[in-house]
Amino acid sequence: MSQEPTAKRGCSGGNAVAFAVDRLSDLPDGLLHTIMSFLPAPQVVQTSVLSRRWRDLWRSTPCISIEQRDFQITTGSERHQREEKWRKLENFTTNFLLFHNNVAFLDKFRVCGNASGANALHLRYVDRWVRRGIKYCPQVLEILISSSCPLIPFPHMGASSCRLRRLYLFGLHLNNQFTDLLCFGCPVLQDLELRRCTHVFQEFKSHTLKRLVIDVCGNLTGALVVITAPCLAYLRLGISSRCYSNGVAC
Repeated sequence: MSQEPTAKRGCSGGNAVAFAVDRLSDLPDGLLHTIMSFLPAPQVVQTSVLSRRWRDLWRSTPCISIEQRDFQITTGSERHQREEKWRKLENFTTNFLLFHNNVAFLDKFRVCGNASGANALHLRYVDRWVRRGIKYCPQVLEILISSSCPLIPFPHMGASSCRLRRLYLFGLHLNNQFTDLLCFGCPVLQDLELRRCTHVFQEFKSHTLKRLVIDVCGNLTGALVVITAPCLAYLRLGISSRCYSNGVAC
């Protein structure tokens, strides 16, 4: 007599779990994609095994974040261990971007890693990932590369910058094309953050920019840097007199 209620409770608990899973799977794609946006990229792909409903959802996720820390790559680990983890990162990221639905625009694309101790091949892979992610016309683009090597150049965005609203770069080299990008190629850009970057141009010019942060960057021209941004509401400059010896004019 005492076992029957227990069995019923167990059955009821099992139904409750199944019902909860069904309720989650019944949510629209937009909400499921929002849930996935809080997950590391490897876990986003792993959701494909949950059910048939989830099988291809990761391929259309509007937020892609590639984080080196998700693969436990550290500069303090043994070289062969670090190389093995880099191979896993390279294989995963290359396939993740390759099989992502290429007709879907991205809300956000982010690459974050430490290239210190990485070889030239690793840096070429990172450059490919950045170029691939840019093709999805993200609204938010964040590229953060800590490196003791020569800085990776920021690639030409072309028409892929038409939806860009926020751009955050750390540890990249910006050539003369970047100033043209700001002035003519980003019609809705409002937020620009540059940290530990180098640049070879003398003017930041944008008619839409509202927030600008330039922190510990290097002005390789040695000339006066001019900021022309009539809509600017927030400006933060963390610069040294050595790198900006002729100052900054707004």
